[in-house]
Formats: sequence, structure tokens, C-alpha cells
Amino acid sequence: MLASETDIAPLSPRRVVDGERRRAEARREPRLEVSTLASVVGPTGLQLVHLVGLSAKSAEVVAPTYVGSIGDCLDLLLPVVGGRELVVPAGIVSTGPDGDRERVALEFMIAEVHVRHELNELLALLLAGRPDAVTLLPRVIYDTVAVYGPAGQRRGHLEELSLTGLAIRTTERLAHGFVMTVAVPAYRTAATLMLEGRVDGQQLSPDGGYRTVLSFGAMSAQQRRELGALLADLMCR
Repeated sequence: MLASETDIAPLSPRRVVDGERRRAEARREPRLEVSTLASVVGPTGLQLVHLVGLSAKSAEVVAPTYVGSIGDCLDLLLPVVGGRELVVPAGIVSTGPDGDRERVALEFMIAEVHVRHELNELLALLLAGRPDAVTLLPRVIYDTVAVYGPAGQRRGHLEELSLTGLAIRTTERLAHGFVMTVAVPAYRTAATLMLEGRVDGQQLSPDGGYRTVLSFGAMSAQQRRELGALLADLMCR
């Protein structure tokens, strides 16, 4: 038996407002600008898309044809190291024309811990630059106090951070190649990341002391995951 028009409940004002708020947040979400091919699997099946923006919470793609409507769920297949694809569940929060194509904003719905870890790792690698052109200059501004030295007895001012290294303002000159450990405070928790790096250069800082650039050595899988998570948090401040 079909419902009459009077039996259909009207869309609540709160639901409409929540939908508008989510779409506005999706538009303001800071994302890394990227340019690569990816795939989506949604209501219309598997489709190749152009990934143009990526963050820890969302992504933006440009599709040649319709991939779904606002509120639809789909899987975003991101290319990762090793030729694999990382499957990230997402919902469509906004759509709009982009010439003769469609620009689609996606909000991630990640429940599995390993997916979050791999996404954080991917973001950190993107922040660090391409593997064949890695720069030792850190990419994310992290303005905070950090301690360094064998027993953490020296206080410095951390300035920038990436997956491959950091920049910290120290009070003394350090020899090129000098190895030291920096205690980097986490952004959202009371945890501390102990990161060992080699001095790659120093220059006088206009704020006093020396701006010291370090490149990291080998890390454990746990350290790399924690650093990737921190970089993702900093990018989404």
C-alpha cells in the first residue's frame, strides 16, 4: 500500500541545518593539494576519478560523470606505496560542476585502525615530498618548546616538522652530522615522541640562536605511525 502525501514526514529543520553545516565544513576543510588518479566504488559502480585534495578527514575528487548524490556512501581507492590501493569508506557531502565534469567533496568514515594508520602515513609522505625528490626542509609549522640532548637537558624551540626531519631553534652551534634526540610533544595528548636526527645545517635565527635542521634516521614502524598521526593532526588544526 502506497503512503499518501500526508503520511510522509517532512524533513526536520534540524536535519536540514545539520546537512548545510556539514557541507560548509567540507568546503572549509584544509586539504593538501594533490593531483593523481584514484578510483571510487559507489552507486554507479567503479569509476576512475582525479584526486585533487586530501586530508586526514576528507578528500576532493573530480569525476568525468555522476558518481552519486549528497548523502550517498562510497569507497575511495587511494594509490599507496607498493602498488596497492587503500580502501577508505566515505560519504558525499557536496557536489558541484567543474567545467564539463563534477567536483565531489567526500567525508571519511573510518572505523578500522589500520586504515587510519595507512592514511596518516600517506599524508605524511605527501607532506615530505616525492620519494625521489625528498627535501630535508620540514613542511608543517609546529611552534612549540621541545627539549633535546642526551638527557633532555637543553630547551629549544621547535619550528617545523615532517616525516623526514625537523627544524628547531637552539642556543648553541652544533657540528654538521652531530646526532641528537629531540623530544617532540604530541599535539592532542600528553605523549612525547622521541626522534633521533642528524644535523644537516644551521643558520643564524632572527629570533636569536641558531635555526638547526635535522634529518631523521631509521625509525620503527610504531615511531613512523605516531609521527604520521601527529603530522595529520597538525595539518587539520
